[in-house]
Amino acid sequence: MRDLKRELNDWQGWPEAWRPKPGDVLTGIVESYSEGPTPYGNVHTVIVKDEDAGERVSVWLSSTVLLSEFRRLRPKPGERIGLKYEGKDADKGYHRYKLLVDRGAVPSLEALGGEDGRGEASDWPVDAPAAEAACPRCGKTKSLPILGMDGEHYCSAACARGGRKRGE
Repeated sequence: MRDLKRELNDWQGWPEAWRPKPGDVLTGIVESYSEGPTPYGNVHTVIVKDEDAGERVSVWLSSTVLLSEFRRLRPKPGERIGLKYEGKDADKGYHRYKLLVDRGAVPSLEALGGEDGRGEASDWPVDAPAAEAACPRCGKTKSLPILGMDGEHYCSAACARGGRKRGE
């Protein structure tokens, strides 16, 4: 059980926000998750104990790619993470991040051949957004359960791999 009194008595406001430049890396231990207010509404935040500076920093998950990385890997409080800001994509304009979690070996989840009988992974959901939206590849409006390598959500593995085009 959490010691809420101690937590509230120890609260000193938000730690300084991590404001990286391209190539910057943050490594440390996840302390907690919270929500922080912005002029556009609340944003998920992660409080990390920076192992280089020895201080707590807040990582505001306001970038779609950054939030997707945390949703995909789900680092827990107490786990060590490495987070790199790779800069802004020159063509698409989104901010690129890479997140690693130090939790030991992760098994390969590559298709083994029997998943759907064709040697491809099935279209099983991975951190699907709650609302329906238009798939960025084919344009169909439905749930988008597949997270592509580019950080976008797609309606199927075929769309995530770039196999379908709008109208197919």
